[in-house]
Amino acid sequence: MVLVCSSCAALLCACASTPKSPFFGDEKYLRFGVDPRAEANALIESHAGRGDKLARRIEGKDFTALGFMDAHGVPDAVRIVTTRGIALSLERDAHPLSPETRYELVPGPIDGTEDADGDGFEEIFVRQSEPRQHCLRVFRARDVGTLDEVPTVVQLFGTERCVSDVEDLDHDGRAELLVDVVLDDEDTPSAARIRAPLWAGEHRFMLDPAREAFVRFRAHEAAERNQELTDAKRALDPAQVLRIALELAALSSLAAEPSAAQLRVFDGAVAGVVLNETQAAHVLAARTRIREWNTPPSQKTARAAKNAAP
Repeated sequence: MVLVCSSCAALLCACASTPKSPFFGDEKYLRFGVDPRAEANALIESHAGRGDKLARRIEGKDFTALGFMDAHGVPDAVRIVTTRGIALSLERDAHPLSPETRYELVPGPIDGTEDADGDGFEEIFVRQSEPRQHCLRVFRARDVGTLDEVPTVVQLFGTERCVSDVEDLDHDGRAELLVDVVLDDEDTPSAARIRAPLWAGEHRFMLDPAREAFVRFRAHEAAERNQELTDAKRALDPAQVLRIALELAALSSLAAEPSAAQLRVFDGAVAGVVLNETQAAHVLAARTRIREWNTPPSQKTARAAKNAAP
């Protein structure tokens, strides 16, 4: 028994005195998945073999994003690589039965970071271009290697519209998304149009008419148009007056003012302008459009069903 106890004591002393391995705790250095940068380099080589050139490369903390262009220098594909490999692959769709779609990787709007909205996650911006529409898509990178697409389609002036650009409007270090809205039936250089900003909050982007930054934005946009309105009336240019009046009413709508207030803004802008018969008809059509963009979709559906009934 004494011999056994002595052996145990010696063994315990030996264990206690054994120095720690220099690799003790090396599990902290284990990484699972692929190296996004190495994977991106391999993708660049693969695309070069197909004749595609690298247009833009963005290195985030948790991703590497690549934008490619074709032999003519036109952006056509985007790849986003995370520790899970290629997390997003967008490539030109040239199917003969569908409009051609191209993709362009857009640089982040905030210098020194890819976290555009300050929510702790990085964002990647991709412009999707079709013959009649250009939309900006937003993807949020997660530290676990996944990508989430951020909703960027909003209901504005009676129809769904997509985001078209990203910019730090109020210079606060956080990006805003912008929706270019054409208010006329035809998208022409003389068409009435405004920009609607979507503000970052709660990991998404939204309209926020109560935000102080929006109040300043609207005041600036309205001041520019009121100066244009003065010039148009002085030049006796009714067409420009009607365009500006519709834009001022739309800014009133963005501020969540009631339909009656929007119509007052429009009527005040065109007051005192001599109109011919065609221009007077345009005024009536514009007032109808203002009422319609304030009508909830459910009421429009019910009205259409009633008018269609025999």
